[in-house]
Amino acid sequence: MTQPSPADTLRAAAHHIEQQLLHIPDGPWRSDGDNGVHCHDGQAASAHLSPYPTSVYIAAMGPVTGRAIARWLGSWTGMSLDEAAAMPEDLRHALAVARAILGEDQP
Repeated sequence: MTQPSPADTLRAAAHHIEQQLLHIPDGPWRSDGDNGVHCHDGQAASAHLSPYPTSVYIAAMGPVTGRAIARWLGSWTGMSLDEAAAMPEDLRHALAVARAILGEDQP
């Protein structure tokens, strides 16, 4: 099986995030300092409660962060990318993030 190109991996991860953002409340999200995560309008962002500090982490990784990550990953896709060649360290990090989002093993 052929491995996807780095650009395809980055594009797929950005698309995956964008698709997930269609189904969750808008951000920013805030932790209530206990076990709840709330949307900008005060509504609960999740039907279940998460223990502190998990709730703080979930709030930090809410839709605002997701959109920023999707834009960052997508910003690399217009370039010629070859993992066999020298790549900027930022690109290597972007690929690691993209693969983690997609649930892929790291090479």
